[in-house]
Amino acid sequence: MIYKRILHKLKLDRADQATRRASQLLLLAIIFAIVAMLIFLAKNWSSRQVIFEITISGNEIINDNELISSVEKIVINAPKDSVNLKQIESLINRHPFVLESTASFNRHNVLEIEVAERQPVAYYVTGSGNLKIIDKDGQMLPFRRITDGFLPVISGRKIPKSKLKPAISNALKLISTLKVESPKFLYNILSEIIIGQNGSISMKLNDSNGKFIIGNVNSLKNKLFKLDVFLKKRFYKGITQRFNYIDLRWKNQVVVG
Repeated sequence: MIYKRILHKLKLDRADQATRRASQLLLLAIIFAIVAMLIFLAKNWSSRQVIFEITISGNEIINDNELISSVEKIVINAPKDSVNLKQIESLINRHPFVLESTASFNRHNVLEIEVAERQPVAYYVTGSGNLKIIDKDGQMLPFRRITDGFLPVISGRKIPKSKLKPAISNALKLISTLKVESPKFLYNILSEIIIGQNGSISMKLNDSNGKFIIGNVNSLKNKLFKLDVFLKKRFYKGITQRFNYIDLRWKNQVVVG
């Protein structure tokens, strides 16, 4: 008799445990459903909120309004879910000074646009006398005055089209090399890089009418090393006023005229 009572009690305990487990699972399912519904409603509410502001970051050369004006008509007062971020980036990237951009929304319904600008390294005087800007990748950009920092001028007349692109590439290599190689001070007083009709390059300094003839950029570091040694021996002060040119094209020598 006692044995039967024990078995009966065990059966009741198991039934209670099963009931409690079922209740717990049901409660968890209800909680999960409520949380999922709240998330859905929050996202739905957020997506229907209108965009009321655009912010620009990462720009130094470009004015904020130049970029905002290109997208504000399709963004301001538009529901967030109607704004295509890829389209916004495509419109921003049309600006000649924008290298790439990233658009996103913040939690305050503001469209944030981060841009990476092209890096101007020189002004360029075209054959017709117009001014343009060249970036570090050799891209020709519309002229605008760069107030932050110094830019040398690249010029040349009657340069065949076949020689222009490689010659500009050589000029840019000279500029980038002068920034890191001795004599580094020359970059700070570099005024102009002149491209000859045959594609050779020369440079002029701010305080002189004389020019340094580079030729091509083969062995460029060696040419600049020779120049550095020559200037140290001759004491740079006033040297370029006394000579019309300093030719670095010759092996193991500097020719002065």
